[in-house]
Amino acid sequence: MTEKRRYIARDLYFQRVVPYIGKALVKVYTGQRRVGKSNLLFQSIDEIKKRSPQKQTIFIDKEDYAFDKIRDYDDSKPATIAGFF
Repeated sequence: MTEKRRYIARDLYFQRVVPYIGKALVKVYTGQRRVGKSNLLFQSIDEIKKRSPQKQTIFIDKEDYAFDKIRDYDDSKPATIAGFF
């Protein structure tokens, strides 16, 4: 499923993330509701795809009821997630 997302680019914050893209390091975006965390995430995904078009990404929106059955790591494996679509 390919979907073009529209988001507000967070260039100032994103420049702080760029050095860590492609490194084996977990990136965690935290903050209050509605401050742009998802926009920063989508911008990061776009950058990853720009650098490595063959990379696959998935975004699990836990506010979307379609993903309610995902409770832990085992539920988030690709074969399990494929069953949601």
